[in-house]
Amino acid sequence: MIVFARPEFFFLIWYLLFGGMSIITLFVFWRFNFLKKIPNFYRACTSSTVVFVKGSMLVCSTVLAFLVYLGPSMQRTELVSVRQGMEIASVIDCSRSMLAPIGAGDFITSRHKVVVDAVDQLLSALPDDSKGVACFSGEMHLRSPLSTDYIRDVYSVLNKIRLPGFVERYGSGTNFSKAIQGCFALFQKDTQTKKVCIILSDGEQIGSAGALAREFREIEMSTKRERRSIDVDFYLVGVGDPTVPMLIPTRDKNGNHNGFLCCDEDGEMLETKPDLEYLKNIAAVFGGTYIHVWDGSDLLEELSDIIETERATIAEREEVVQHDISEWFFVPILFILFLWFLLPKRFSRPNSNGKKLKKSA
Repeated sequence: MIVFARPEFFFLIWYLLFGGMSIITLFVFWRFNFLKKIPNFYRACTSSTVVFVKGSMLVCSTVLAFLVYLGPSMQRTELVSVRQGMEIASVIDCSRSMLAPIGAGDFITSRHKVVVDAVDQLLSALPDDSKGVACFSGEMHLRSPLSTDYIRDVYSVLNKIRLPGFVERYGSGTNFSKAIQGCFALFQKDTQTKKVCIILSDGEQIGSAGALAREFREIEMSTKRERRSIDVDFYLVGVGDPTVPMLIPTRDKNGNHNGFLCCDEDGEMLETKPDLEYLKNIAAVFGGTYIHVWDGSDLLEELSDIIETERATIAEREEVVQHDISEWFFVPILFILFLWFLLPKRFSRPNSNGKKLKKSA
């Protein structure tokens, strides 16, 4: 069924149609009576029949164009999936290494900016889900409430995390057990809603094998303890080029670049690159899925895929859907105008001898 967005103006079509045709008829009648007084000039002019046909074509084109203005659409009933609402926690690594360039050909944009921008775009596009953000380094530093109101409750916290000065102030170390605790702290324990935690980091192994083993045990204990009360699906998303070491830029109090972070045990500038094996092992310890993104162009798509993968269809319902069909009217409008330009000044018809005679008005 065809419906219109502005049905209150539909009655004007009859005024356009009958009013236009009346004007064309009166004009042709007046023109015929006027020109027949000047026979030589009349024979050189376009015949009254052609004028009437061309006028009628213009009226029809105007009516069709007005129908486009009314907003035509095809209305039909379709089955629409009812998708499950979720609780989504995005936990961002705010260690100093996240200020290094993302790499993979981009040596200007920081990993931190790429991650924060992607999380911002992801969460702002999920109005019906409860979402929250947190940031961690050696400790958990900042956390928003879990809320469906992204602008009021989440965006302001994400804007604080966005500042490079925030990272320089709090970005000491990377403790994934704090990230796990931050995820569980965001979620509501008394709901059966699907819960997804996405941790974003450029994690790099620092310290001895003994220190690494202790870190793994701490992560495992934190996960087991919290999962007794909350069931969460974890994702660890690694960001950055894992093949090229990057220097970590520093900034002054005004946010201007003034050098690079110094120094390692040998007195060299500190360099950082994501350690894929380390991150995969971290994800395995807390039972999560590991995904790596080399540059910023694919991060938002990967995050959106995570959400769509986790979101379940809980039912189907019938819903009236409208599809715009304005383009259906453009083809006849263009066709009518094309014929309008092709019409001759006079129609002709053959006589009994096969010769064409000019049809008089």
